[in-house]
Amino acid sequence: MSRRVVLGSMQCEGNTLTPVLTRLEDFDIRRGEEMYERIHVLDMLEAEGLEPVPTIFAEALPGGPVRKSDFTGMVEDLV
Repeated sequence: MSRRVVLGSMQCEGNTLTPVLTRLEDFDIRRGEEMYERIHVLDMLEAEGLEPVPTIFAEALPGGPVRKSDFTGMVEDLV
């Protein structure tokens, strides 16, 4: 039985002093195997005999806090 590793990433530097929220549209989002376009770990995982399980990669430029409904939706994809 192979060992599985869940991969996921959500990145955004938030500043609570700005009233402008970061929205889902502000993120570069890749789901499933599309996230391998942004993270490069497959060779390392395969060398260790690990099976990757991709979830979500989401990255936004620094901005205000992430809108709660958008954050919750991305967390659901991750989990």
